[in-house]
Amino acid sequence: MSVLSMSTHPLNPSSANIRTLSHQWQGARLGLLLEWADGSPLTIQPHYWASLCQKAGARYVIFSPSLMESLSEEESTYLTNVLNACIQQNYLTGVSISQTSIPHMPHWEDIGVLRIAWTPPHASQNFSYEAGETLLCNQRQQGKPNFVTFKRDFGEWLAPEAWETLDWLVLDPHTPLRSPMRSLRTLINLLVRAAVRGGNLLLSVPVSAHGVEARHQRRLEQLGNWLNLYGHTLYDTQPGPYPPQLWGGCTWQENRLYVHVLDWVDEEVILPLPSGHIRKITCLTAPSIGIQRTANSLSFRIPPENQQEMDTIIEIELDQPWA
Repeated sequence: MSVLSMSTHPLNPSSANIRTLSHQWQGARLGLLLEWADGSPLTIQPHYWASLCQKAGARYVIFSPSLMESLSEEESTYLTNVLNACIQQNYLTGVSISQTSIPHMPHWEDIGVLRIAWTPPHASQNFSYEAGETLLCNQRQQGKPNFVTFKRDFGEWLAPEAWETLDWLVLDPHTPLRSPMRSLRTLINLLVRAAVRGGNLLLSVPVSAHGVEARHQRRLEQLGNWLNLYGHTLYDTQPGPYPPQLWGGCTWQENRLYVHVLDWVDEEVILPLPSGHIRKITCLTAPSIGIQRTANSLSFRIPPENQQEMDTIIEIELDQPWA
């Protein structure tokens, strides 16, 4: 495989507007990190990976071959085809890179428009690279990165920088193919707690030479089924306008506020009274809701039998935008 020079062959040849890409990435809310830890799954059709993203409800995907520098010609061609399959389905698609892998990347002239160059959060802080101004990066040689990656931690609410939290589908990432999985409730909890703070969840999924295990696929599909019902309360939303609480938090889009109650720590949820006129209050996950309004606050009660184990979601519609 030929060695590519970063100075003469940038990671991404696109001239797309970086602000548009950043906005798209920030609204994605869920990404998949597919770590090929046990060789490239060459027997899996390339379109399988795009289908996996679709079933999980993910909107961006990072591919991370364990040893990019040792990929065979066949493996490099396969990775190229996989990247193109995801790009063609309009997923923000990227690769995990390291200091040793950059010279051994696939044949860029055969790849569509890559959008993300991702560096693991445990990589050396001295490692940086110049990837051009049309590629989203979490490390840059010059200038600020486009987003920050936290490992099993959340960024601040309304943080000035875009961020994601990296977490794992399995409980023990050191033995991913043998480890028990995270529950669906835990995955939804991680996703919502990231979104109400303004961040994304990057979910690491173990991959063997035979692809993604059936049990892992089923869990991802369960997450995707939930997002099919309630993803509109997370995708392309803004965090707040109230800070996250022990019970959960809020997202909003235009004139709709979505209250996500993940844990009923009290009998009711109390919010400040909004300044605009309230058109309608609806519980998206229960048939009835108790509402009490005072001069300064709104409080909500849901009968215990209708409180959702995953996420009780209340929609408040105003006659004007929330911000």
